[in-house]
Amino acid sequence: MFAMRMPVRLPSGHDDCTYRRSRCDRGHAETAVMACTHPRITDMTQSQPRSKRTPTLEIHGRILDAARRIVERDGVDGLTIRALSAQADVSPTSIYQHIGGKQAVCDALIDTYFTDLREQLIAIDESDPVLRLRRAGIIYREHALDAPGIYALVWMGQASDSAQHCLDAITQIIRYGQAASVFRGDDPHLIASSIWVSIHGFIQFELRSAQPRTRGRERVDRSYGYLLDLLIRGIQR
Repeated sequence: MFAMRMPVRLPSGHDDCTYRRSRCDRGHAETAVMACTHPRITDMTQSQPRSKRTPTLEIHGRILDAARRIVERDGVDGLTIRALSAQADVSPTSIYQHIGGKQAVCDALIDTYFTDLREQLIAIDESDPVLRLRRAGIIYREHALDAPGIYALVWMGQASDSAQHCLDAITQIIRYGQAASVFRGDDPHLIASSIWVSIHGFIQFELRSAQPRTRGRERVDRSYGYLLDLLIRGIQR
């Protein structure tokens, strides 16, 4: 049997009420919503609460911050989707939707690391080419020591575009010194690459040292400063 729909009786004096059709968000079920001027009848759609969603960029940043803490604390092996979900207080599905799997998270960490480094390198405003290049070397080391876990991660995979952009920033410093007739006129990219490899080797040795970094820090600082001076003197005219 089919249930009969009883007609709706409207209050007297309100025959001009109109009806509009709306579609439910879920199930696509159609419902009739009465809209009229009677003081006791209000639009039903106005009473529906709106869900509040966390912005995508905020979730993306929260996931990367949590991943960074895990890598610094437990190393790359400690970075799992389950651990990241707990650390960031988001569901595993949310991680996959906003970034991807573990490799995608690692790639995002690497990209962020080099992007931040490049921004610091291009912000150097020393007018003296020697001081500018020396400052770049200091920034490079400080950036690595501030995030040793991420620094180890960035050299585990293939070179990324963001790493190339950092090398380009150092190359620009070399070109700046060449234009001022301070540095030799050799291939600027080759000079920048050689300097990068040299300071990277020093930092790798420093981070893998059995002694805590707080012990003998002044001596290590002097050694690194000497290396920078040695490298810069080698490319000067």
